[in-house]
Amino acid sequence: MDTPHAGGRASLGCILVVEDEPHFSAACVRQMRRLGWESRLATSVYAGLTALHHQHQGLVVDLGLPDGSGFEVVDELRRRDRDTPVLIWTGKYFDAESTNRAAQLNVTYAHKPTTSSVIESFLERCKRPPKPAQLRDVVGDFARAHGLTRAHAHVVYAAASGSASRDAIAKWLGVCPETVKSQVSEILLRVNAPSLEQAVAPLRAKVLRDF
Repeated sequence: MDTPHAGGRASLGCILVVEDEPHFSAACVRQMRRLGWESRLATSVYAGLTALHHQHQGLVVDLGLPDGSGFEVVDELRRRDRDTPVLIWTGKYFDAESTNRAAQLNVTYAHKPTTSSVIESFLERCKRPPKPAQLRDVVGDFARAHGLTRAHAHVVYAAASGSASRDAIAKWLGVCPETVKSQVSEILLRVNAPSLEQAVAPLRAKVLRDF
């Protein structure tokens, strides 16, 4: 049975972990939670295939599962979506056939025990930017709910689209950094958030969850 795990802060999204060894799945889930991600755990091919009915931003799967190969889950995911990042791991060495199959399916593979840096790098690839039209709708609702101006909404949209720094937002919008700094201060005051990143994180999560 798949089980959702959630951290206390705004989630960046949900990763499906298909792994039957409790030690590896628990370590993976802990790291994901620490980095701001939720996870859904499945312990068999059957449970993994069932979990694909939910939306996920990434898939981590063990090759050796009690009822078959993790490739079965990847194959089904790829029939639905060619772009979702996938990390395959295994306690055995990949043979030539498995390596070629992984390449054809556009997945990353690693050997157990998998290092934290491998998982962190994989999670970075899972931060897919939402589609512009979807994000515009979400930002528009957010701006109206908090009484933000059009200029404020443009800053929120730029940040939610992936512009991490004020300089990057200023360049995106064609204004000076000082203008952005002033607008960010006003936004944070109106939405009662400690940082712009924390203010826009729920917007990204909503787009990924609802669309």
